[in-house]
Amino acid sequence: MTRFEVLLEQRRQLHLKAAMAAWQTIHAQLASKGIEHELFGSLAKGDFREHSDIDLMILGKLTWEERAMVRRIAEDTASNAQVALDLFFAEDFNEKKILALLEH
Repeated sequence: MTRFEVLLEQRRQLHLKAAMAAWQTIHAQLASKGIEHELFGSLAKGDFREHSDIDLMILGKLTWEERAMVRRIAEDTASNAQVALDLFFAEDFNEKKILALLEH
């Protein structure tokens, strides 16, 4: 492995550690509030890279206040960890689109 490849791997590992910590915090907070959610994408599949983000699908119907709370929890946590977040609400999509996203 070249020095450059070593540095890239170190950066990837740091980014992965930050993303995992953010995901665990988001998951715990949403679960404690009874919000159904699913992690998908590269973090869920184990092929997370240096510039990957957290892909999160919120399941079920939520009130406006619940949606705002979910956004605040997820966006603040990801921002504090300096990890990008893609947040989706299943109720905004048809079943075909949801399945396509979750298979992503």
